[in-house]
Amino acid sequence: MISKSRYDIIQKLLADLARTFAQLAGLDTPEALEEIREYYHSWLQIDPDQLVEGDPSGLLYYLLQERGLSVPQLELLAALLAKEAEILSQNQQIERAIAQLKKALAIFEYVEANAEVFSFNRLDRIQQSQMLYRDLSSKHDS
Repeated sequence: MISKSRYDIIQKLLADLARTFAQLAGLDTPEALEEIREYYHSWLQIDPDQLVEGDPSGLLYYLLQERGLSVPQLELLAALLAKEAEILSQNQQIERAIAQLKKALAIFEYVEANAEVFSFNRLDRIQQSQMLYRDLSSKHDS
C-alpha cells in the first residue's frame, strides 16, 4: 500500500506534468524544447545534455544508481522525454526523436515494473510513445 505522503507527491508531479504539457502546446518548437530542458534541470536536477548521449540502459543505470531518482521522478522524466521526442518529430528531427523515445520507453518499462500504483494515464503515454516510435522508425528505415 502506498503511503499518503508518497501518493500526494505523485499527484503533485502528475498535476505539474499536465500543466507543463498544456503550456508547451502554445509554444514554438525552439521555445518548447528549451522549456523541457529547463524542467529537466529544475524538477529533476539533471543536466539536459546528459539525456542526449548514450544508450537507454546506461541512462537508466545512471539515473537509478548515481542519481537515485525515485519511480515517480523517473515517470516524470520518461513523460518529458516522450514529449520532447514528439516535438522533435514535428520539427523533422527524426533521428533525435527516435533516440529520445528509446530512452523514454526504457524508463517507462522500468516504471511499469516498479510502480506501486497502476496508472491509466501512464499506460496511455506508453502506448502513444510506442506508436510514435513505430511510426518514426518506419519512416526512418524507408
